Amino acid sequence: ISQREIARKTGADKSTVSTVIKGFETAGLIERTQRVSDNRPGRPGEGIYISSKGWLLAGVYFHPDRIDYVIGGLDGTILKTASGIMPFEPERIGEIVNETMVSMCADLGRSASDLLALGVSVPGLVTMAGKVARSPNLGWFDVPLRDILERTVKVPVYIDNDANGAALAESLLGAGVDLDHFIYVESGSGVGGGLVLDGSIYRGASGFGGA
Repeated sequence: ISQREIARKTGADKSTVSTVIKGFETAGLIERTQRVSDNRPGRPGEGIYISSKGWLLAGVYFHPDRIDYVIGGLDGTILKTASGIMPFEPERIGEIVNETMVSMCADLGRSASDLLALGVSVPGLVTMAGKVARSPNLGWFDVPLRDILERTVKVPVYIDNDANGAALAESLLGAGVDLDHFIYVESGSGVGGGLVLDGSIYRGASGFGGA
């Protein structure tokens, strides 16, 4: 997309867009490239895209018998996946997750310091504070998961119900990109749902909305 298109879509003036874009470029969040000609006269314009070479994002999904891991670029490109054994004691999860993420980054020839954040998906009821109030699949009740992870993981940790996470993914990258309101329903070992209103996940007063 060009800077002109960004200004048109956001309603911001060109100077503001230029300043923001320069900041993103300095931070390694975006790159510039010459756009493919659209058969218009003159030289093709410059395009801006989210860089897949800069910062990394990590994701974790807990199952009763395993933990699934993913590391990707800011553009949504999946760079590496892995699976590991789910520990019986929740208190060990922070150490295991951190070690696995460091190892995965090393396999990519990258440093764990390149990670910006960790997103965690849990099959169960998750409070706004990152506590797993109830997860029958995992056998967890009132587990302070965010606190456990932040003791060892050195990046911001974001935790949510798995259906909310899936709904957010559809909103950002999938079937819900052009929708402001939709309901996501999934069925596996149980039935769950995520509710998107005005482009954002609706969580309700305690964080359990839609779950």
